[in-house]
Amino acid sequence: MTASASGCVRCGAAVLAGRCAACGVAAAPGGYRVERVLAEDEQGRVYLARAPLGFEVELRELLFPRVPEGKALAAFAREAQLLRSLRHRALPEVIAHFSEGDGPGLRLYLAQRRLEGRSLEEELAARRYGAEELRAVAREALAILAALQERPAPIFHRDVQPKNLLRTTSGVLCLTGFASARHAAAPVLRDATVTGSLGYAAPEQLAGEVDATTDVYGLAATLVHLAARRPPWELLGPDRRLDLSRVRLPPGLRRWLERALHPDPRRRFSGAREALEALEQSVGRRRGRVATILLGATAAVVAIALLGLRVDELWRPAPDGLGEKCPPGAVLGGTALDEQFCLMAGRGNGVKNVKHGPSVKWESLGDGAKLRSSVQHYKDGLLDGLELVWHLGLLQRRASYRAGQLHGPSWTHAEHGTWVDGQKDGPWVQTEREVPAFTTPNEWSGAYERGEKTGVWRVATPEGRLVSEIAFAHDKPEGKTVEWYPNGMKRLELEYRAGRRVGLATTWREDGRLSQTATWKDDEMDGLCTGYDLDGAKEVETVYARGKEVSVKHFRPDGSAYGETVYASPGAPLRTELRFAEGKIAVERGPGGAWVKTLFDEKGRKRYAGPTADGQGSSPSNGPFREWDEAGALLREGQISNDKVVGALKTFWPGGALRMLEQYNSEGRADGLFQQLDERGHTISTSWFLDGAPSGSWAIGAVSATQR
Repeated sequence: MTASASGCVRCGAAVLAGRCAACGVAAAPGGYRVERVLAEDEQGRVYLARAPLGFEVELRELLFPRVPEGKALAAFAREAQLLRSLRHRALPEVIAHFSEGDGPGLRLYLAQRRLEGRSLEEELAARRYGAEELRAVAREALAILAALQERPAPIFHRDVQPKNLLRTTSGVLCLTGFASARHAAAPVLRDATVTGSLGYAAPEQLAGEVDATTDVYGLAATLVHLAARRPPWELLGPDRRLDLSRVRLPPGLRRWLERALHPDPRRRFSGAREALEALEQSVGRRRGRVATILLGATAAVVAIALLGLRVDELWRPAPDGLGEKCPPGAVLGGTALDEQFCLMAGRGNGVKNVKHGPSVKWESLGDGAKLRSSVQHYKDGLLDGLELVWHLGLLQRRASYRAGQLHGPSWTHAEHGTWVDGQKDGPWVQTEREVPAFTTPNEWSGAYERGEKTGVWRVATPEGRLVSEIAFAHDKPEGKTVEWYPNGMKRLELEYRAGRRVGLATTWREDGRLSQTATWKDDEMDGLCTGYDLDGAKEVETVYARGKEVSVKHFRPDGSAYGETVYASPGAPLRTELRFAEGKIAVERGPGGAWVKTLFDEKGRKRYAGPTADGQGSSPSNGPFREWDEAGALLREGQISNDKVVGALKTFWPGGALRMLEQYNSEGRADGLFQQLDERGHTISTSWFLDGAPSGSWAIGAVSATQR
């Protein structure tokens, strides 16, 4: 069903005050026009909506059906800020974070830009995946998962499957569907809400436990689905393992999948990074044949010429030609099959023979064909002189040694610079090699002094766009670090001292508006941290002491504060207060450490006080409660157990006299005497109930009867 001005997008019922009168689905919160409901749980909904500028967004809604709890509110705000920090092409971009309504009707929203493309589930209907394509999907997805898992607070997606892996129209693989994602303060997240999809969810995930291996399991199950063209639950064997014998896979990839899908998380890869490294090792790329050999040899000559080397530094291909280059007194050693080197009698210390002179190694290409893979020079058993390393005829490394240590210019595909006595010294350029699939490799340029980074290092894209500048001293960040967005706008500015963050750190959005300011001391937040919304208005204000929260305040776009959490000690909440036009709600620890929830009206008069189990409303409430009228007189009191009224419930006249006495059993059903009295204490009526049904005698004035 599509959005309609006259009815709910889900059930078609009338929309009143911006929300469906029947099912509660929103119509256009914050100007984002809802088109359909994507998901729903006990906390809220996820909508497909259209932004005021016309593009599609996923809009998450956090609901407070009764009374919102401050800690849950703060957690949602922190999650919004966390997602805003994930600036990657392969992750959804957060557009806005806002609230609507007041009091029990408060709703919080998080809007994320909807990525355009097709999910792997949709792709599978129109194509088949070969082994190399499966590996490509795995590499990109593992790079994304590794970036999430290697954050200071790891993020576990918990729902990796084909429908949540999307290939954009520009060809980038993206991870979506973060409705179930959680960030964890520990390597293992226990007692988590059970979520995930059958066949993709690891066994321990169905028991509420997730760690870094869980999402890798989901990705491996996804690859099995792509390879077999059948959902993984159809391949589950009697022991609940996926039966890969029915799937055509190369041996290396099969072994990788078997480990990633092992039922015991201790037998799997420890996380996405290890899984990615193991995947690369399992590739077993095929060696080139004659055409590749000729092409590689030609490319090697061209590469060496470009480096300024003489072509005669290339050794003749015949293995037996090495003997002619052995220095006087040295003899030919090794085997013609893979290595030959020059040997000279050892000079004392009991050493009989040492390498002295050139050494050559070959790599076999099969069918008796081979190519030279390295040339090294030795002096008295130590590397001394030029070293050249090739792979399939292409130069991979050029370096110089002196007395066994790197000394002089060095070049590889990843870096080039100068060594002095085994330490990097002087200008260097280093190209990032192992980067996430959704980023381009950047180039670091700066200087070393005796093996330690020093001075200002600049990070730039291959096209030369400056990404960041980092000041170093003794191999640690020291001084100012600045980062920029692709459009040239400044993204981050912070200070380091001896490698630890200090002072004021500021982040901006791509349009130049403030995103956050934070005070750091000795690499921990210490002092005021302020977050700003997309319009640059203050949104949240947090005070930290040595990395732990002391107080949190939340603000509306007009600058008015609507919520505050105060901590008894850093990191230990004492009181949460939410303020609305109709009054305020306070959640605080009462006598004995129990949480008490108090409601006040707009004039500050106490209207309700009762229990809440943990200050979050996430578990049943137990304890006494009271209600007061506008004049401050006690109106009602009783006991709550598991969110149900139990025992005696008393209602009072304004003067304090008992007005009604009711009795309820442990299940919250009427059970016992029900008595109504006038203001002078005279009985008006009595009745008896048994487990919710009338029972025994009852009387109204002078009339009485017996229920049988």
